[in-house]
Amino acid sequence: MSRSRTCVWGDVICTSGTVHKEEKPYTLRIGSLLLHNIGQLLPYQIQTNKFNTRDCIYPVGFETTRYYWSYRLVNQRCRYRCRIDDNEGRPEFVIRVIEEGFTDEVEFKGNTPKGTCLCLCQLVPVHWPVPAFGQ
Repeated sequence: MSRSRTCVWGDVICTSGTVHKEEKPYTLRIGSLLLHNIGQLLPYQIQTNKFNTRDCIYPVGFETTRYYWSYRLVNQRCRYRCRIDDNEGRPEFVIRVIEEGFTDEVEFKGNTPKGTCLCLCQLVPVHWPVPAFGQ
């Protein structure tokens, strides 16, 4: 006769000698940046060398929010929700724009972080005034 033992202690669950730690969602704030999820890389993703460069790693599930200047309205801030997805074995970088007064949530997707940001930057009107220092 076999018996399974289960005990709960704090946020750790023990079942038959195996320890399972529950993951709780935590948010880390650094200035105007919120880190929601640090992400992870599975062994097959590491082996492909598509989720890293010499200087950077791109963990799938990495997700942040940054409050920054709107690309649509002068002197307004909006929320940019950024994440890294796995798209058929390659990283996909996604920027979702969430802005008060707009019902649409615009998403920009790309194969590189720089390429995704450039898609967004191309929409900033070139005629916007640039404030001079000291004014």
